[in-house]
Amino acid sequence: MDNLQDLNDLFDMLHDRVIVSAVENNPNIELKVGIQYLAELINKDFEYFFIELKNVQNLSFDAWTDEPLIIINPKEIFNLELEILSAEIYETGNLLVHCRCFNSLENLFSGGKLIFKCDDFEILDEARKPITLDKLKELATHYWDDIFGKN
Repeated sequence: MDNLQDLNDLFDMLHDRVIVSAVENNPNIELKVGIQYLAELINKDFEYFFIELKNVQNLSFDAWTDEPLIIINPKEIFNLELEILSAEIYETGNLLVHCRCFNSLENLFSGGKLIFKCDDFEILDEARKPITLDKLKELATHYWDDIFGKN
């Protein structure tokens, strides 16, 4: 993926946000991410963005446990109610997203690493209108500098 750094930047921007749901349309996965403070800058009634990950490969969740626990079933992974903490590009060309979990298996762990690779991604607003990463960055800068900064 040529824009792996862009995908990393996107997930870094989504820090402290929860993946509310995920829809698998093999080989794609659409994530619904709650980020109201940015979404409402597009429309005051919006609360979410959708992230369409295209041709997802090597999807796994490596839980923070003493004994190895790797989850590979997408439904099980996204049922964990993942909160994005940070992202980094893994040496294998995968994206590694550090997450906290709010619904772990029998409370065995509090988080872990969401690991995947994809060919491309698309960001959509709540009305499913495409939005560029640059536009999302612009909205974030406006929020943090002009709106939040004034409080």
